[in-house]
Amino acid sequence: MASCTQCGTELADGAGFCGGCGAAVTATQSAGAGGAGGAADAGVPAASQPAVAVDAQAEAAEQIVLTIGDIGVSKHWIVTPNGSAPIGGSTWIARDMSRTESKIPTWAIVLAIVFAVFCLLGLFFLLVKEQQTTGYVEVSVQQGQLHHVTQIPLSNAQQVAQVRQLVYQAQSMAAAAR
Repeated sequence: MASCTQCGTELADGAGFCGGCGAAVTATQSAGAGGAGGAADAGVPAASQPAVAVDAQAEAAEQIVLTIGDIGVSKHWIVTPNGSAPIGGSTWIARDMSRTESKIPTWAIVLAIVFAVFCLLGLFFLLVKEQQTTGYVEVSVQQGQLHHVTQIPLSNAQQVAQVRQLVYQAQSMAAAAR
């Protein structure tokens, strides 16, 4: 019986994913799982064996539907640098750790000084405000033993809404997979 290359757990015959860590099983691992006492020994024609490997390969290549930072989400799986896990029952949290500051830009201060010499109307340049957003949105996902946190840097306030929308989408996919 074959074992997972990620965690060493023994793989079931024809498995597309590891039951221990959720890692995708390659076609060679899947074929190795049925090697000892598998389909060839049971009298099944050799021509039908590649179909099992192709099915396992298609299942292992499940397409990532959405990406949040370094977290990939497919229809049935969460893929992170810390490992993979089924999406059903996962918990998603987005924390806004950004701040928006309003300040007078440098060019407005320079123009206010230059035009204040000629007339007091130059002081109106001091009413110009520029908003600057700094910080990040922290997204965390937890499913069983898998826990991963990623920080997504921001350059404007609209990006907070975009990241929240992606997290809402992942939450709805997790609820649908239960």
